[in-house]
Amino acid sequence: MRKDFDRYYRLIIIIAGILALANAARQFWPVYDPYTIVQYYLDLTHFGFVQRFVIGEIVYRILGFVIPIEKMMGIINIANLLTVLLIIAAIILITYRYVKNDDMILMLAILLVSCPVMSFFVNMTGRFEVYLILLTLLQVLFCIGNGNLTILVPLLSFLCILIHTAYLLQFFPLVVMMLAYRTFVKDDGHKRRNGFLLFFACMAVLSAFLYLQFFSFGNMRLTAREAVKLLIQREDGLSGSYQETLINDVIAASPARHLEGEFSKRINADYVLQALPALLKYIPLTIAYFMFFFNVARGYADKFKRICVMLCPFSVMAVVPLYITEYDYGRWTLGIVFQMITGMIFILITEQKKNIKCPRWFSFIVYVITLWGGVFPIVYTNIPF
Repeated sequence: MRKDFDRYYRLIIIIAGILALANAARQFWPVYDPYTIVQYYLDLTHFGFVQRFVIGEIVYRILGFVIPIEKMMGIINIANLLTVLLIIAAIILITYRYVKNDDMILMLAILLVSCPVMSFFVNMTGRFEVYLILLTLLQVLFCIGNGNLTILVPLLSFLCILIHTAYLLQFFPLVVMMLAYRTFVKDDGHKRRNGFLLFFACMAVLSAFLYLQFFSFGNMRLTAREAVKLLIQREDGLSGSYQETLINDVIAASPARHLEGEFSKRINADYVLQALPALLKYIPLTIAYFMFFFNVARGYADKFKRICVMLCPFSVMAVVPLYITEYDYGRWTLGIVFQMITGMIFILITEQKKNIKCPRWFSFIVYVITLWGGVFPIVYTNIPF
């Protein structure tokens, strides 16, 4: 049985890996979004403690002040591809190390294909979500192990919020769910430690988010005009409206101004109708996700634990406000799909002794979503942004 399972596992790995890399290879023939690229020029040294400075600070420390746009494109290509390879490696490590039954393979098939692919499913190369996915997967691995490395979870979450503040609603709810599960449901003797980690993670992320979103724009080291000029200098004199958009509507903008900018103005009936068909295909997965947690909850006799498990799947609802405030629907869908898939994998591994079975109808959903998410985006991206 184990030999057959290993053979099946390797087959899924090969197929899913090819699909993921095929989609990743699209970035070598991308239509670059100048707005995305210019974010790599933001850094702590020149702009101060502002939103999204982490990646740019690393780039600045390695490559220096002036980085021509063509060179930056190459750096982004390499960084994205290496990150996708690390994501695949992390998924393999998470699943194969702990898997003990065939049910797990179904979750692996979705996760391995959908998550690397979805990072390029957001329309353009270079989005910061790919780095957030990798760091979140590390947190998943540490929460599954529930060992000494779990203490790194708050630190990694803090790093993620510095990379992009959307992490608070896009991926952090998954981390909160896992730490809460390890505190109140399945602590394995580390209830007090995990409770402290949950508290510290929430405090670190919320504190950083509140400062970056509501106060950092007033503490930038440069004026908005000086910041735009500096970005143009760092891009070797290449000017465009995207530098002004980034500075005036995001980095140096108050939350009210940001929400009144073009990021929300583009949301209209036609835009929603364009995205709706792509979003509808995830409804069966969403239903299965909630049913999965409710079935797990039924296995607990303790009423408090049963309620905790039933509340866990609602963590993904934190992403919903993003659909109202900004038009990057592909990115928000990435957050929901990633949280659902990874959340089920986390539960499958931590609850292995309960021998959770996978019904045939759910297997059908798994393979449909895997095929659609793995093959279709190679030739067409069907969720705007």
